[in-house]
Amino acid sequence: MALETEFKTFYQSLFKSLDEKEVPQLDPVMVQSMSEKDSSDGFDLSYFRIMISSWIEFLNQLFSEGATDLLLTNLNNNLNFIKRIDGNSRDLHVRNIRNISEKLFDFILREKLLFTTSFEIEEEYKDYELDALLHDRTLNLEHLVLYILNHDFKEINETTLKHARGILNGLQQRDESKIRQNLNELKAIQETVLTILQMDRDDQQNAMVRKLRKEFDLINVFYFIIRKITENNSYKIKDRDAFEFKTSYDYPFLDALKTLSKYYQTRKKKYLQNAQQIISFIQTKKPFRVEDIEFLGRLNDIMDITNELSMAADEDEFKIFDEDDKSQISAKAQVCFEFFINLFVDPGMTLLYKRKLFTYIVVIVRAWFKSNFIPRERARSIMLDFIQLDRHLKRQSLKKMGNFREISFQLTPKMLLGEFEKGLATHLLYALEDFSEWTEGKEIYEKLKVSRKRQDPRFLTIENLYKISHEIADYTAEENEGVSTASATIKKEMIKKYFSDILEEHFFLLPQLFQVLYSPLIIHTCNLVYDFGKITEEDRQEILSDLIKLRDSRYKDIRFALLDYPHSQIFSENYEKEFASIVTLLHLYIPLTHL
Repeated sequence: MALETEFKTFYQSLFKSLDEKEVPQLDPVMVQSMSEKDSSDGFDLSYFRIMISSWIEFLNQLFSEGATDLLLTNLNNNLNFIKRIDGNSRDLHVRNIRNISEKLFDFILREKLLFTTSFEIEEEYKDYELDALLHDRTLNLEHLVLYILNHDFKEINETTLKHARGILNGLQQRDESKIRQNLNELKAIQETVLTILQMDRDDQQNAMVRKLRKEFDLINVFYFIIRKITENNSYKIKDRDAFEFKTSYDYPFLDALKTLSKYYQTRKKKYLQNAQQIISFIQTKKPFRVEDIEFLGRLNDIMDITNELSMAADEDEFKIFDEDDKSQISAKAQVCFEFFINLFVDPGMTLLYKRKLFTYIVVIVRAWFKSNFIPRERARSIMLDFIQLDRHLKRQSLKKMGNFREISFQLTPKMLLGEFEKGLATHLLYALEDFSEWTEGKEIYEKLKVSRKRQDPRFLTIENLYKISHEIADYTAEENEGVSTASATIKKEMIKKYFSDILEEHFFLLPQLFQVLYSPLIIHTCNLVYDFGKITEEDRQEILSDLIKLRDSRYKDIRFALLDYPHSQIFSENYEKEFASIVTLLHLYIPLTHL
């Protein structure tokens, strides 16, 4: 790469800044090179300039104020740059960003700085996690997308899944025709769902209608995920904007026509008033797309004609209008005929929408014919058109949707381990309050036990913490009263054995940053065990003393967070805040292990 030297210089300056606690001074030559070029070797340099600015702003706040607010934003700006680089040129950047992030996390922990975010609702974190995971080519794209969808949805329709798979296969094969074909099918599903929702508002409490509404939302989330994926150069396509649902008729046009058709069937003024209210509501939404504006215009034409006709009690009284009035009304009706006849042959509109629309329009048009303001020959021609349309619509079969099924996916052992670590850390943060209900964790644990990760020191460490957590969560006062002294002693010795296995056999094999992040998990778990009465204060001190000996003998350069809190400050506000920050950093680091 032409700018490889400049890139390396920048990354080295970041490393140095964390050692010296000073914002890096940028090389003037590099700055000049970056400002003079828009791209280099096929990627947009503007994202590199954004990354540089992001680091400078973040480090300035970090060193001057101890503020970490921009940490996640800064990491996202890093990934936004990397994902737009061709795969062959990424290695330098991926390696440096991961190493710098590890050094940064260690710095935050060493300086006792805090960073927290709500991962359950934080969209920025979801973007960050997806961008990081996409760099792991061992992950199956379909399973990754279903894993993300499963955060918000539990079921998916089989027809939706079929076309979602088609799009994902098209992305991997760079087959844009396959992508377009399956995308059109998903949009047809959404159009159909919208039509069903507009057909009868009273049915919205129906269980199937609620499922369809959720399916509509699921497809929109799927589009968002695909748009994010296609920002990555490995999955780049020409028309990313296609993955945005813009239904042509997402206003309650059908409601207005249905209500008007009821007026013509009953001649009750309340339906006329209700139709006007619906049209007024649509106008307040200020439709801006051409097709919506035109549809609204035709609705207003129908309303004008209907108001004129409502002045007459029967078809004979319509003769009070002069020829000019009749000509103007007839001209408006002609515009409406042409508009709706074109809609009925529009391939972009779903069959279900066309059928409901046809039903309402036919009622209105028949009433107009009876009013005698349309010349007889023209009325006969229009009626023949409608008869042919009716036959055409009946010959077509409705698109059928499959059954709903639970969203299922398979994650790689590496990703399963990360999910297990994040999940257990979060449960420990909340004192294992809902730990007994963590069925997903149990399922992941069973898979990991038979996977190739079963000998990984990360798994062996978290496994022991998981077993200890079970001992804590299974505790109740009633059970404790009924437990014999001998049984309680056995359980206590078993818990102490779990801790000793971690400290004597697994901890030293962990990568350094995991040692930094895992040590407070171990300490917090030890404090929880004591707090729940599973071990004595003497036992707690013994376990912590072993950890101190380990630190002093092997890890003098590592700060074991939470170890410096005296007994009186365990679970204090400061203690809880620091532990929450550590759990957050673990959530941030695990996705980076996929780089």
